This record gives sequence, C-alpha cells and structure tokens, in this order.
Amino acid sequence: MKDVTRARPQVRFTRQGVLYLFGLLIVASLIALPQYLRAKKSAQWPSAQGVITASWMQSGLCKGMKCYHGEISYRYRVGNTDYQGSDLSLGHTHWAAAEAWQRVLDEYPVGKPVKVYYQPGHPVPGILEPGLHGEMELLYKMDLFFIGAFSLGFIVVLLGYRDGEEVQSSGRLQ
Repeated sequence: MKDVTRARPQVRFTRQGVLYLFGLLIVASLIALPQYLRAKKSAQWPSAQGVITASWMQSGLCKGMKCYHGEISYRYRVGNTDYQGSDLSLGHTHWAAAEAWQRVLDEYPVGKPVKVYYQPGHPVPGILEPGLHGEMELLYKMDLFFIGAFSLGFIVVLLGYRDGEEVQSSGRLQ
C-alpha cells in the first residue's frame, strides 16, 4: 500500500495584515483606557457630606442561577444644592452571591453618614468609593500591558518583518 501524505497549507501573513491586526488591538485597548483613568483620578475628587437613605438587596437569575445585586441610595449637598445618588464606585457593579453583597450593604446601613466624592464642577454622579477597586485595578493594569505589548509588536513588525523573507543561505533562514 502506498502512503499518501498531504502537504499542509502554509498560513502566511502579510506585513500589512499583521500591522493592521496590531493596530486594531492597540485601538481596542486604548478605547478601554479612559474609564480606568477616570476611576483612578476619582481618588483625588473633592467630597461632600452625605447620608445613606436606603440599602437593600435585589435578587434575580443569572444563567439560570439565583444571584443578587446590592442597591444603596444616598443624598448629599454640594454648595447650596442637594443631590441624590446610588453609585457605589465608577467600576462596573455586577450580580454576585448574596454573601458578597451583604458585606457591602452592612457597611452602608440607612442613616449612616458618608463622604460622597464627585468630579470637580460636576457633582452628579457622586460615588462612595473612589479609585480603582477589585477587578477594575487588575483590568487597568492588563490594559496598560496590552497597549505596551501590542505597540511593541507593531514596532517589531514595522521595522523587522518583510513579506516573503524565506531566502536561504547556507542552510539558515535570514
């Protein structure tokens, strides 16, 4: 019997295609950056005195399982104007286990005086926890890493990659 082997098709990337891909990845990473920078900068925002007006847990279904979301409302005054808010931080609030949200709600019982942080010149929305928290800090660092890595890849391809660079000389690729 005769063995038949098929040649595998070789995937080749053009320089232009690789540069385009790295460019898209850089742009995608840059699009996410402002939300992290705003959250990071919020740690230096001014604050106003406020008070918790409501604190409760909502339940729902997440992928067929029961999950929970904490709701916190507060009021605060900036200058002579009263405001109401419900944002805990600038991060994405998410649904989680009841125990995780209960710990947060226990920190903010109704009637508790709180500091409410707001962007200078824009007192709405206020937040109770400024800065980067939890997974948002990790995502910020990952975004910076990706911007650097994709930019480095773009530069390497721009300066060193040539289409059809398979010229052989004395058995080695150049």
